[in-house]
Amino acid sequence: MGFRLRKSVKILPGLRLNFGLGGVSATMGMRGASVNVGKRGSFLTVGLPGSGVSYRTRIADNTPSQPNTEEQSDSTSSLQTQPNRIGGWVFLVLTVLVAATLIISNADKSANSSNELRAANSNLPSAPPAPAASQFVAQPEPPQFKIMPPRALLRSEIREVQNQLKLAHIYSAEVDGIAGANTIKAIETFLQHGNYPQAYARDTRVLELVRTHLESKN
Repeated sequence: MGFRLRKSVKILPGLRLNFGLGGVSATMGMRGASVNVGKRGSFLTVGLPGSGVSYRTRIADNTPSQPNTEEQSDSTSSLQTQPNRIGGWVFLVLTVLVAATLIISNADKSANSSNELRAANSNLPSAPPAPAASQFVAQPEPPQFKIMPPRALLRSEIREVQNQLKLAHIYSAEVDGIAGANTIKAIETFLQHGNYPQAYARDTRVLELVRTHLESKN
């Protein structure tokens, strides 16, 4: 019983190199149809994948021919060269098929890569919109009130507010300490000019605002 050593290496899709004790050979093709080229010749193998049924035939003989007698006829010579021609055509067709397979495979990979990159870019979060110019305008700081929580104005405090608004030429009626229509209107005008809420008109917050306003004037 002799030893047998065989190692097959995939070079390209559809192309393998086979190493053994008998030498090196190449196998081209796919499952169900392949051609093996080695020093013993070229063999075509056709079968049904998964069935175990296959057919193998020699299509070219690479062994050196022994010199024959001079009686060898021209018809015998033509019969010997015919398998070589068939093997050459089969080799050419398989080479074209392998090249086409490689081109299609590379094109599919490039298309898949482009689609994956496009999908990844579409999933990236969009940049937030630029803030409007009005958002950069400095907002006035809310006033800090000393009397907290706010309460209703006393009559003396209403008189102080009337007097201060009269000095500011906003209130022109009598200073009587009564929050009448003229007093409320003057207070609302004062709050509007200072961009203060109108809710400050009837409590101690307007008193503190009036005092602060007059201190800044002085």
